[in-house]
Amino acid sequence: MNWSLLHCADIHVDATRILPDNLNRQLYGLDKIYRIAEKYGVKYLLISGDLFDRIRVPEDARVEMLNRLIVNDHRYKFKTIIISGNHDEFDDKHSMISFVHSISKLLLKRTFIVQIRPELLELDDVSIMAIPYNKKLNTKRLRSIILDGNKRRQGKYYVVMAHF
Repeated sequence: MNWSLLHCADIHVDATRILPDNLNRQLYGLDKIYRIAEKYGVKYLLISGDLFDRIRVPEDARVEMLNRLIVNDHRYKFKTIIISGNHDEFDDKHSMISFVHSISKLLLKRTFIVQIRPELLELDDVSIMAIPYNKKLNTKRLRSIILDGNKRRQGKYYVVMAHF
């Protein structure tokens, strides 16, 4: 099996609007990550949380981020896995990426969104245990989740991605 992955985190869209054109620069950075992944033949792009910077990101920033994710999902052949981080969190049931998660099954073909609860993603040649931020998750429970995923994987490589 021949595969590679690229990992990044903490994009923090809308972190500050003090600098001119900051949203566009953050989105440009995200686009550049996708271009680098394509250039090097990456099969999986992992984004481990904090896609957004705060709970109440303005609508224009949310819409532009969603647009970029849709465009990049259709433009590139590799798969993207996104988990929610502490800056994406609303409450125990929702995160800032909830709106992306809600439409992902309709509009996103190669992008997988994991929020709130850990999920084992069985992809072509790899099992990815995606563990989004959860303030109630302690190290004992984290260890249990990781070991359980390793037992359940189907003879594939095993990758763990988490946001703490």
